[in-house]
Amino acid sequence: MITNTLIDHHKRNLYTWISPGDRCRNQINYIMIRQRWKSSIKYDKTFPGADCDSDHILLVAKLQVKLSKISKKQRTKKVNVKSLEDPITQSFFMETSEVKFKEKLDDMKNDTSTTSETIWTTYKAVLNETAEQTLGKATRRPKKPWISNDVLKLAEEKINLRRERESPAKEQRYKELRSETQRRIRNDKAVWLEEQCRQVNQFNAAGKSKEMFNAIKTVKNTDKVVQQACIKDKNGMILDQRNKIMDRWKEYGAELFERSIGESPLTEVRTHDDEQEPPPLLSEVEHSKVVENREITRYRWNSRWIC
Repeated sequence: MITNTLIDHHKRNLYTWISPGDRCRNQINYIMIRQRWKSSIKYDKTFPGADCDSDHILLVAKLQVKLSKISKKQRTKKVNVKSLEDPITQSFFMETSEVKFKEKLDDMKNDTSTTSETIWTTYKAVLNETAEQTLGKATRRPKKPWISNDVLKLAEEKINLRRERESPAKEQRYKELRSETQRRIRNDKAVWLEEQCRQVNQFNAAGKSKEMFNAIKTVKNTDKVVQQACIKDKNGMILDQRNKIMDRWKEYGAELFERSIGESPLTEVRTHDDEQEPPPLLSEVEHSKVVENREITRYRWNSRWIC
C-alpha cells in the first residue's frame, strides 16, 4: 500500500517533484509498505524547506512499531591513546598511576587473602581510572574530515538563502553559493588527500608501520579485512616457507600439462560453419509454391473487403 496517499494533507505537503522553471509540481515519489503495518503510520508528508539540492522534495514517513526488546551490551568508549605522544601528558599519566597503585598496595599488605589475580585486577582498575581522568575519551572520527569550518559557514548561509529566494537576485546568489560550496569542498578534499599522502611517506621513511597503515586506512575509508589464500600440499598441509610454496606451484603446473600415454587429446569441437547445405528437394519447392499461392489469395480477399 502507498503511505503518502492515506492522510489528507495540504497541497504543499503532497507534491514531491518540481519541474524546471517551477512550471508544475507533481506527486511522483511514493513510500510503499505492507498492509499489516498500516496502523503503525503516524504521518507521511513532504518537507519543501529541506535543503536537498535537487528538484525532488524530501518525503518522510513516521511509523510507531512495537518490537520485542533486545538486550544490547553497552559500548565503552575508547581512551584517547594518542595524547600519550605528548611527553608532558605521558609523564603525568605514569606518575599519577604509580602513586595510586602504591596506595592500593599499602592497603592490601595487611590483607592475607591477597593473590596475584587481585593485584592484577587492582592495577588494571588504577590504569583505567587514571586514563579516563588524564587522557580522556577518544573523539569520533568525522566521516568527511576535509570539510573546513569556512565551508560549513557557506553551507549554512546557502541553507538560509534557499528558504527565502523569492527575487531573481536571491536566486542568483543561491546558485553562486551552491557552486562555491561544491568547489571549496573539492579543493579541500584534494588538499587533505595530499596531506595524508605526505604523512604516509613520512611514516614509511621513519619506519612507523602502524601509523602508516592507519593513515592509509583513513584515506581508503574501509574496514574490510583482506584474506590471503593459503597454499596447501597434496596432503592438505598448509605451506608457509617460500621455497616449499614455489615447489608446490611447480608441481601443480607440471600436473596440469602432464598427459599419460593412453590418454586421448582434448575433444575437438567440430563446427558446421564451412559445410554447405544440400540442394532443396522437389517436394519442398512444390510445397513452398502452394503456401505462396495461399498467401496471395488471402491478401487479395482482405484487400477487396478493405476497399
